[in-house]
Amino acid sequence: SFSLLPAVLSTGFAFRSINQEKAGAYFLSGIFAALATLFKAPMGVILVALNLLVFLRPRDKLKSFLGLNLGFVVTFFLPVFFVTPLFSGFALLYDKIQETQMVYIGHFEDMSFLYWGLKFLIRSSIVFLCLLVLVVFAAFNFRDLFSWDEKHQPHWQKIFFLFTWFFLVWVSVAIGKRVFYHYFVFTLAPLALLGG
Repeated sequence: SFSLLPAVLSTGFAFRSINQEKAGAYFLSGIFAALATLFKAPMGVILVALNLLVFLRPRDKLKSFLGLNLGFVVTFFLPVFFVTPLFSGFALLYDKIQETQMVYIGHFEDMSFLYWGLKFLIRSSIVFLCLLVLVVFAAFNFRDLFSWDEKHQPHWQKIFFLFTWFFLVWVSVAIGKRVFYHYFVFTLAPLALLGG
């Protein structure tokens, strides 16, 4: 999916901001998070994980929060202004969201919860078996979440962000009820970064 590269770049700039304690990198992180979302809507959950990461910062929380969300909003809505006549792009965006809700997501509204649950459980298990090596390496990094000392704080923040991003992407795949195998490709980026 084309959304993986901008999502990883967004993560890179967020991690750069943690390492160098510069809030400005969050603006670039927001830009790339918006690009990832424009490629594939489920990748928009990265913004939630990034905002949680901002609140883990020891200082410059407001500056980082504003930079991140300003970069995201400007990049996300910039294409709307290229539609003529001016401001008609907002109506087009709204219509596209409604169409997606009705056709793309609403198509599976009548699916029984039991069928959906079994389908999701079986497909999640198959995908995770295929990704077993990444899951094992990611699980080793999980232990760093429980080290609260000052020395490991930046590393702890990164691991927390990656697990949050992974979990939110996994939930977004489940909520849509479509649960196709290729939807799990969104979990590759956080899992690969966790495994690294």
